[in-house]
Amino acid sequence: MNTWPRQDNLTFALSDRSRHSSEPIREKKFRVVRGAKGASRFQFCRTNARADDQGKIDEHLAYLKRMATDAVVSPALAHRAKVVWHVAWISLEGALPVPAAAAITDGPVEYFWEIGAHQMSVEIPVEGACHWFYRNKTTGEVWGGDNPTDDVLPLRIVRYLERLVASKH
Repeated sequence: MNTWPRQDNLTFALSDRSRHSSEPIREKKFRVVRGAKGASRFQFCRTNARADDQGKIDEHLAYLKRMATDAVVSPALAHRAKVVWHVAWISLEGALPVPAAAAITDGPVEYFWEIGAHQMSVEIPVEGACHWFYRNKTTGEVWGGDNPTDDVLPLRIVRYLERLVASKH
């Protein structure tokens, strides 16, 4: 079972048709804030993350926005990449470092982490399942799998991401 950060430490905003309403979900693990009709907003709110971590998060989100603005990828794909990153970050209680990111013309967006012997990547296509890949350079262990949803990570993917985080200490 995942342990989630307190609600006051982590929020994200998504738009909906209703105006000015907020609704805690997932047992107060995070909060969805609903905005103005037609808005397409997703953002990290300030957290208890260290200032340098928050700066990297802000830089990553600005990169995704720039890739959509410059028509490298569609706004929908940039948004999907933000959701995938955010869900992974929440799943590890904010301990997951910002990935190296590459936005390929017309998609996909790819994320890559390498810490110690552990490598993990995810390919986020315009449509369809995200493909995750893990490799341990020391043991030779490899794993790859698809995740059909963006808003939940299977426990297996979380465990591989935990290995990354554990190896940075």
